[in-house]
Amino acid sequence: PGLLPQSETVMTNLREIDFYSWENTSKEDLERTYPQEYKAWKSGDPDGLVVDGRLPLHETWSRANEVWKEIRQQKSSLQSKNVLLVCHGTLAQALLGSAFGLDATTFRKNVFSNCAMAEIVWHHDEDVAESWRWHNIL
Repeated sequence: PGLLPQSETVMTNLREIDFYSWENTSKEDLERTYPQEYKAWKSGDPDGLVVDGRLPLHETWSRANEVWKEIRQQKSSLQSKNVLLVCHGTLAQALLGSAFGLDATTFRKNVFSNCAMAEIVWHHDEDVAESWRWHNIL
């Protein structure tokens, strides 16, 4: 058998940050039109990043928490003890932080590079993960 699972599950909460009206807008235009909010995004301030009256970083962390809940509920019925999540960097940061009970204020503290992979050790009966480590895949 290969490294990839025999089947996959698509999770609706396992999606990148929503930027609402910012979508498809250049960084230069965002910085010019929304200087405070753009600065909050770049500095990782989840309370200062407000788009269309929404708090995208807090929403992403909330979805990451829901992903973990769903995985932990399903994991008891899975044959494998391993779960592979594929996602982009912001959601990966939210998944890592929320696995340890950390909130959106930890955004940009553990930056996920493109194609990065982390292993998170989480015992099923615990509320938060026990440990994690980077895996070099290149």
